Amino acid sequence: MSNKYIGRVLVAVGDISTRMLIRISLEDRGFFVDLASNGVEALSKFDSDVFDIVLLDVDLPGIGGIGVCENIRKHFSYDVPIVMITDCGDAEFVDRLFEVGVADYITKPISWTLLGYRMLSIFRSYRIMQLPDAPVWMPNDVKNMAYLDTESMSIKFSGLFKR
Repeated sequence: MSNKYIGRVLVAVGDISTRMLIRISLEDRGFFVDLASNGVEALSKFDSDVFDIVLLDVDLPGIGGIGVCENIRKHFSYDVPIVMITDCGDAEFVDRLFEVGVADYITKPISWTLLGYRMLSIFRSYRIMQLPDAPVWMPNDVKNMAYLDTESMSIKFSGLFKR
């Protein structure tokens, strides 16, 4: 992997045109992209390499995106953000995605510009949380770490989050 890349992403999408558009979008944001066309291939690539972020289509041929996500969470020891592409955004389905370990999801039709920026944002957030002195996010601590400044209508940080 060349020094020009910020991170390695595994993209598993069945449709070849969509895979190519995703590759362009993510390479434009600085990612090295490895492609898989089905769930079995995605798991094989994940088993043989290390990725910084994973993008899965829910409707992957063979093992679907949810099955791939469950398999990664169950059988691999390192924490990697997984983003799911779906055409379904109802509350029950979204709950299911988060239950299996998805970090975020993107709905179809895909905005190619937004996709690149969204993946970059998730990648950066996970990298920050991997730092040795990263704040520990506990539900009771969140209210002490960030608050809304009503005068400026902006989020302010305090406590552990300040550096």
